[in-house]
Amino acid sequence: PNLQNIPSHAKDIRGIFKATEGYSICGSDYSAQEPRSTATLSGDKNMIGAYEEGKDLYAVIASKCYHNDYWDNLEFNEKGVYQPDGADRRSKAKTILLGITYGMGSSTLAERMSLSKEEAEKIIEDFYKGFPGVKKLTDDSQQMLRTKGYVTDMFGRRRHIPDATLPRYDLKLVNKTSVFNPFLQSISKLDSKTEQLINSYREELENATWKKDKDLIIDRAKKDGITVKDNSGFVSRALRQCLNARIQGTAASMTKLAMIMVHNDKELNDLGFKLLVTVHDEMFGECPTENSKRCGERLCEVMIEAAKVRCGIVPWKCDPYIVKHWYADILSAVVLKDYNKLVNGDKEKGTEPIDSDVAMVKVKEKYSAVNPKYVEMMCNEKFDCNLYEDI
Repeated sequence: PNLQNIPSHAKDIRGIFKATEGYSICGSDYSAQEPRSTATLSGDKNMIGAYEEGKDLYAVIASKCYHNDYWDNLEFNEKGVYQPDGADRRSKAKTILLGITYGMGSSTLAERMSLSKEEAEKIIEDFYKGFPGVKKLTDDSQQMLRTKGYVTDMFGRRRHIPDATLPRYDLKLVNKTSVFNPFLQSISKLDSKTEQLINSYREELENATWKKDKDLIIDRAKKDGITVKDNSGFVSRALRQCLNARIQGTAASMTKLAMIMVHNDKELNDLGFKLLVTVHDEMFGECPTENSKRCGERLCEVMIEAAKVRCGIVPWKCDPYIVKHWYADILSAVVLKDYNKLVNGDKEKGTEPIDSDVAMVKVKEKYSAVNPKYVEMMCNEKFDCNLYEDI
């Protein structure tokens, strides 16, 4: 089956897929592949420094945007005490980074974060001040796209976005009789008066801010026999795409190289590992259960080696897993977390603790697609994700 189309939020459905008898599923994914790719492409010292110091990048971003201490932007403070405001700021920092790398403007960011446009503009300004390398990367990427019609990732792969090379406004004179000049081997040029008129309208359009003002200029131009094709939306969209194209392109090229290196790795082949599929920044296969521990270690090593080929200025990390059923480890953690919130109470939501037996019933109802005995084992913290039952 096409495993890439199995949604990640449907953890119980992913759990349907199991390893061959005597084998285990062995997989790994890149930790923060796109943010690390952003740090590599931009060469930003503050972003790279966060990874070198083992800090949480989103907490670092939040500290630059909200002008506070690093620890104020984490889910738990230095003493391990839960701080909901810190968790909220860290979550917003994710939105900020994602918005900027996807070319999101201040209006859209304001809507996403429930802010005024002015507040969103200030956050974007503070982000660029804190990470000037990202600002330079954004400007350089747009310039590359305007001049070449494409951008490149860290591995040299090109993404063509031809709309960026269009004129923002294409003005033409209607019903003009063209005269072929045999000496110049071309159509005769516009007379200077008409050319001045067209240039005048083009300048007005470039300086206009609001759509209603542009529409009035276009109507006036039409009365003078000049048609206007507005390409500004296509150009703007292309420029918004260019930075993300380089970041996602780098991540995609890295994963493709890792696939080749994993396939050709002698130790993994000797251990009986067979690559099955990649899903975004994750790749997994199956191997004999007795070799699973070393396969997991080696898979991570090869993936990190692939990242270092072109993106070695930041430290890389991969998170391995070994299970009998795909996503069994994640599903186990999710079920146990829900159960503990019911038994211990959820401070964030202000709910009181409930009896463990009642909590067990509620969790079993929520995860009714999963074998009840397995859910009970998970909630009692006596589970092993490799004991996952058939769904």
